[in-house]
Amino acid sequence: MPARGNPLSPEELERKCAEIRRKQLAGYSGKDFQRFRRMTLATLTRKIKDLQADLATAEADLACEPQRFKVSLREYDSLHAEAAEKLNLVEHELKHVRRLLAASIANDQRTALESRLGRLTSKHAELSGALVTPASRKNSILERIEVTRARIEVLGRFLPAAEKRQRIVALAAAHSGSARAIAGSIRAQLDISPFCPYCGEPLLGKGHADHIYPVAHGGLSTPRNMVYICATCNQRKADMTLRQFVRKFSLDSDRIELELTRLGKRF
Repeated sequence: MPARGNPLSPEELERKCAEIRRKQLAGYSGKDFQRFRRMTLATLTRKIKDLQADLATAEADLACEPQRFKVSLREYDSLHAEAAEKLNLVEHELKHVRRLLAASIANDQRTALESRLGRLTSKHAELSGALVTPASRKNSILERIEVTRARIEVLGRFLPAAEKRQRIVALAAAHSGSARAIAGSIRAQLDISPFCPYCGEPLLGKGHADHIYPVAHGGLSTPRNMVYICATCNQRKADMTLRQFVRKFSLDSDRIELELTRLGKRF
């Protein structure tokens, strides 16, 4: 008999089951996972940011629910009954119009009936929406939030591999002498801070992309090794390492490290 592997501990089994539930909730297919594995770091990050924006919208909708339905239960029941009655009448009329359209009638009558059918269909959709209860609407928003959170978590698991691929490409570029060429495409992925992270001067949206650890010393063209700085610091730093630059111009190393950490940089 083939040897069986070690059984999973209860904690590992629970983690495994939670991961399976997350993947099922996210609703992604096997093809989606293959696509995520091939995505660049920038594309994955942008996709996660879009999902985070969707999550913020859903959470804002949930926060508005109590104000949106500030009606008493008696009022709500009355409105619900009225809408249900109207919906019943519209459904009967829809059936009648469809029966007439199925019969042989003149073209001018058909045109009028088709127009009436369109109006009735819109009214039917409107009344059906009115029958959605506050509880079911809230549950729908909660489901949106849960699914979006699951998708963010699932996509986040692909980030380390994407970052590793980008580092490998950057390493190959550094060895082939094309790191500067790759840096041009990385610049588009960088956010410009209001102030230079080195000297603190305002950037006014016109920063210069700097390799924190210089290409001349083996630095790579990756988002975590590049940052926008002011023109003065860019000229002064040249091919110096960050430590050499800070020491030579007596800069505040603690402030610089804090700012670079906030920006998610390696140094």
